[in-house]
Amino acid sequence: MSWIDLPIPKFSRETRRLYFLGIEAIKRKSCVDSVVSSFEEGSSVEAQRLKASLYVLRDLYERGWAIETKSGQSVRVRFVQDDREASVVRADTRAYEELKRNEQLRKPSVIKFLDDMERTRSFDGRFVSIFSLMRDGDDLADSLLSGDGDSRSSAIEPYIQFFTNRDRCRHTGLRMMDIWRYFRLTWTNQYNSVPGRELHALVRDSAAENHPIMGIFALSSSVVQIGIRDQWIGWDADSVVRWLSESPDSTKMEWLTNALDKAIKEIRVTDFLKEGLITRYQLQNPTAESIDRLIQFGQIERSKHRRFVQRSDFERGERGSIGMWRRRSETFLYRSKRAEQLSTLLGIRQTFKQAQRKFPVPKETLYSLTKEVSGRKAIAKLVRKIKSERVGIAIADISVCGAVAPYNKLIGGKLIAMLASSPETIEAYRRRYEGAISEIASSISGRPISRRPELVFLGTTSLYGVSSSQYNRIAIPKECLRSSEPIRFRKLGRSESFGSSQFSQHTVDSLINLQEQESVGVRVNNIFGEGVNPKFRKVRQGLDLLGFPAEPLLKHRRQRIVYGVSLVRNLRAYLLGISDKPDYLFDQRFSTKRYTEAIYRWWFERWASKRAHDDLFVEKLRTDSLTLPIKHGARVIRPEIPEGLN
Repeated sequence: MSWIDLPIPKFSRETRRLYFLGIEAIKRKSCVDSVVSSFEEGSSVEAQRLKASLYVLRDLYERGWAIETKSGQSVRVRFVQDDREASVVRADTRAYEELKRNEQLRKPSVIKFLDDMERTRSFDGRFVSIFSLMRDGDDLADSLLSGDGDSRSSAIEPYIQFFTNRDRCRHTGLRMMDIWRYFRLTWTNQYNSVPGRELHALVRDSAAENHPIMGIFALSSSVVQIGIRDQWIGWDADSVVRWLSESPDSTKMEWLTNALDKAIKEIRVTDFLKEGLITRYQLQNPTAESIDRLIQFGQIERSKHRRFVQRSDFERGERGSIGMWRRRSETFLYRSKRAEQLSTLLGIRQTFKQAQRKFPVPKETLYSLTKEVSGRKAIAKLVRKIKSERVGIAIADISVCGAVAPYNKLIGGKLIAMLASSPETIEAYRRRYEGAISEIASSISGRPISRRPELVFLGTTSLYGVSSSQYNRIAIPKECLRSSEPIRFRKLGRSESFGSSQFSQHTVDSLINLQEQESVGVRVNNIFGEGVNPKFRKVRQGLDLLGFPAEPLLKHRRQRIVYGVSLVRNLRAYLLGISDKPDYLFDQRFSTKRYTEAIYRWWFERWASKRAHDDLFVEKLRTDSLTLPIKHGARVIRPEIPEGLN
């Protein structure tokens, strides 16, 4: 990678001197806080600018970037190509993830949470704690050793337990979400909740007292644009345009037209009509002037949102009534979003109508659209709109997935992954979100919009970009599904390694503080609907304020393996809205819990059996002991707290 020049932030002469001193401290791996603390408080903005810029450079240096200065006049950085062996890269990545995880575990609120979960309390006439939900290694080992042949599988009896924030464990009285969170904190990487939909689940073992936790998983809202995934599915813009051009017909043109009409009808325009921003005739026959007017209006309203936003305008009220959605649609944010979306869709309609006037036959219309640059762009924009609607209800990410001790020693992670993609999970997702109102769509429509939640695709990534992954070679056999095809985890490629994970929370906080002190207006308000990944957008804006080039610095170079799980036979057709119903790879007439039982039997035979029938290996399970002092692999290992932070 070539060198990247970093402009010197706006500093006075003395602050500029401290800036270069701080860079030298970074290269010596010394603490830069002493440089920042020596700054005389003449300007709080300048002090924050110095702190933020040095913290950014420190994080980059610690993640393998080289920093070069010249005569106190210039700074440039370059990512050093990683030619190390896979095992070394994996170890380095793990160490960095643990560093960030430990930073999270040192937070007072997290320490208090762990203390409370591990505290013994009385429940239903017994003393319980989070340790009551860990299976003792001796108990599991004895149960396995007492069985002969296939009977050893009866030592474990797993089931999936889905829950909401209100649910409590009937064996301990602990909140289910707290149980899930505790075991998530045993992961190498830190835990951050994600916006949007999220289905949490515990996998428990009814063969032991208190039904201990075998593993956890969560399905979360997926990102709209993931290039590797979309290309594999064949619903990225280029693939769709190519498909349409290869075999244009009237049915496909009708599909595009209907999708466009539906999208426009779901945008509230009554206030725009009253204000003279657009006319009914222009909705059907858009002009360049009317589209430009909507674009300019959207920019003005977006600017007002940044300056005058009130979080109270975005609070739920009246249980999602029509009145609430109408008021939400009238906020500056959603007036801007409505104008922006309408201008885009009317631009597509304008292009389609121009092609239809030249080539009235639908098949010829479609063919002409695919051959013209403007036509291909219009189709691409419409495909992105269709994707944005479907991705929230038909695609989810397996954002958390893994087994806890002692089950992880039996390759339990693969069982948890299969259960996360099982018919029981798909049915649970459908029940959870059946009738759920889409917040963004409803705010744009000014009325409640609900879409049927049919999961047809799951995506996930490995924790590391090298070596093995728990998702490798996983497939639910067709025999378990009563189907002609298996449900298979497919390796799609590697992620583009773009994000903000290379920056510590300390650095993110300093960039946010800089934005507040620069008085530029808080563009990122953590309001659902402003855009995806608020942290990422905050970091980007902070880098912009420093004058640092955001694009290359936000490439963290830690690629991960991307996996995809297709759950239906008509994946692309359903995701594009061409097919109305998903054609699942399993028979929906059968009990989903029976499918779960079949998956467990298959997992035990395929993955766990060899270890479960190795008496010497089974003895190793005893290291996960609940005998005082507790030394169990499912217990959160707390990092040391540096002196001065106690």
